[in-house]
Amino acid sequence: MSNFKYLKISKSKKLRYLSINRSSNLSIVFLHGFMSDIEGDKTKNFLKYSKKRGLGFLAVEYSG
Repeated sequence: MSNFKYLKISKSKKLRYLSINRSSNLSIVFLHGFMSDIEGDKTKNFLKYSKKRGLGFLAVEYSG
């Protein structure tokens, strides 16, 4: 997929995320759920949709 970024939240933990900034004031924020992840088809489809329409996009791979 695309280049992932990481947000360090402690000395031993970091969150992986994917973000695309556009000039639009609108963005899609995708938080995957059960049986889904940041590299799955849902994320890819939302990313494609946002690129096609010039929207920002954020997907976060969280833990907890």
